[in-house]
Amino acid sequence: MLSTVRGGQNMATTMTGQEHLESVAEEAMAYFDQEDQAGAIACVASRFKDHPATAGYAEDGFLMMMVLSTGWEMGRQGFKKAITDFAV
Repeated sequence: MLSTVRGGQNMATTMTGQEHLESVAEEAMAYFDQEDQAGAIACVASRFKDHPATAGYAEDGFLMMMVLSTGWEMGRQGFKKAITDFAV
């Protein structure tokens, strides 16, 4: 079981890596809809640290930035796909 802390609350979850990516994408899309690229990428980087399956990606900032920036340029669905298709 993975335990994460969000908003001062301890939330236990049994999410798979893929479920976590879907959750991250959902949160990041709110930033996309506000045209806040920096906020969206920061959101993804921060949330990747929350799960063992994605924590390594947060450490490789260059790779993450390249993938997410390319996805951003491809529009809403491209950005979401860039997040959800990270290999876990």
